[in-house]
Parts: sequence; structure tokens; C-alpha cells
Amino acid sequence: MSNLKNNSSKNIINLTSTKSKDVKKNEIKKSILKSKIDYSKLSKKDLDNVQLDVLNLTQFKSLRKNKDNVSKKKLVSVKRDMYNSTIFESIDIKNNVIQLDRKKVRKQIRNKRNKFVNNILFYFDNNQLNDLKSSITSFNIFYKDVYTLNDYSLKSIASNNSDKETLKDLKQFLFIMKNRKQIIK
Repeated sequence: MSNLKNNSSKNIINLTSTKSKDVKKNEIKKSILKSKIDYSKLSKKDLDNVQLDVLNLTQFKSLRKNKDNVSKKKLVSVKRDMYNSTIFESIDIKNNVIQLDRKKVRKQIRNKRNKFVNNILFYFDNNQLNDLKSSITSFNIFYKDVYTLNDYSLKSIASNNSDKETLKDLKQFLFIMKNRKQIIK
């Protein structure tokens, strides 16, 4: 329990290192919420260990201001199982070069998803609530039309072979999407 009261970033950021039988998840969340860590000054290593689901909105905003949190964009391959089958039906009927066309469509979907992610993170960082609200609404329509799993999980919009930078942006994006009602009042 004394580890929780200690405000060093290592004890608070890496929740997996505090796995004690006596420590409950709620106590960990309370200690993190009470902590006065400046997330905007954490090292890149510490940023990777931050558990987003225990942060409040203020701590998340501080995290987004961190210079090491800015990611470089890379395209990755995505399995088609995560997409609705209706997207590929017109391709299957039209021609025999199905695999190339599917790959092209998946790339277009990823690019569109990445544009939504970048825009929403940008609007959130700059407190542009009207633009943020309209982008969230547009993304929700896109999300329900394109993806089979609609639970705002990382698994629903990214594959296992995605690069770390993309996954970091997606995690932060999903945090905003899950908390959009608190953010936009």
C-alpha cells in the first residue's frame, strides 16, 4: 500500500508491477487519480506503460501534450475479417482480380480511419469542440458501416500486426470516443 502513496512515475504508471493480492483495482485507480504526475513530461518509455483506462480527462489532456506522444504515421496491413462483408461484394462480382481490389479497398479504409483519428486528436488537443463533435458523428457513421465489431475496442479497428505508433494513436483516439459524452457537453 505504501507503493501507491509514493508518487514516483514508475510505481504509478506501470500498474502491472503493483500486482499485490492486497491491492485492488479501485485503490490503484484512486491513487492514480490523486497523483500529481505531469504526464506531459514523462519519458517515451513511461508513456508506453500508461494505462489509459484509469486516467481522468485532465490527466489525458496532459498526456496528449507530451512531445514524445506525437507519432510517426505508417501504413500497416489489416485483416479483412474486421470489415463488413458488404464492402467487398461489389468487387467480387465485377472482376477476377479480387485480391488486389480488396487490398486497395482495405488501404482506402485504413487511410480514412487514420484521417478521422488524426482530425479528432487534433480537435481535442486544440479544444475545437464543434469540429470535434462533427468529426465524431461522421466517424460513428463510418465505423458502423465499415467494421463488424462496434464496441470501440482496439481489436475492432486495428489488427495485431499494426505498428506501435499507430496503436498508440488509436488507443488515445478510442479513449476520446469512449468518453465523448463527457468531452462534448
